[in-house]
Amino acid sequence: MYRKTGFRVGFSHLNLKTSTLLDSNELIPSYSNIELKSNLSPAIIQSTFANSNNTELTQTLSYYELPIEFNYAIKKDKSRFNIEAFGGLSTMLLQTNSLEMRSDEIALRSIGTSRNISKVNIASNVGLGFSYELTKKIQIEINPLFKYYMNTFKDDNDAKPYSLSLQSGFSYKF
Repeated sequence: MYRKTGFRVGFSHLNLKTSTLLDSNELIPSYSNIELKSNLSPAIIQSTFANSNNTELTQTLSYYELPIEFNYAIKKDKSRFNIEAFGGLSTMLLQTNSLEMRSDEIALRSIGTSRNISKVNIASNVGLGFSYELTKKIQIEINPLFKYYMNTFKDDNDAKPYSLSLQSGFSYKF
């Protein structure tokens, strides 16, 4: 950071999980974006979960994230507490892509992966940084963050995902 402006780079691991309660009559209406495991078919899944209650489909995605962000100091003075605004881009590399089903009667079963998820995703980031100096070089930080994912899916569609998060941790200034 030079005076009031600067940049930062980093590395993080992001986990996302979404669960959907399924209709027992038609569990999964379309398998077009699902790469089923080699030993499964839509008929096997339907017959396995046909008489189950509370059937749930869970999608788990995880990414390694490499952000580069530019920041501007809103409050930077001689006190230990500082505030900054930041924005930038993140390259996100897909690590985990899994689909699992479970019900009241049947334990968790892995069924496959999502076909339409890009292996590399670019996201734009904007947020605020609140920091408290523990020493001249080490700070504790809390960052509310808005992230807009630009190319999550291989096929262009109407879904435009975003996330709101609260990051926390320590930073070291060289």
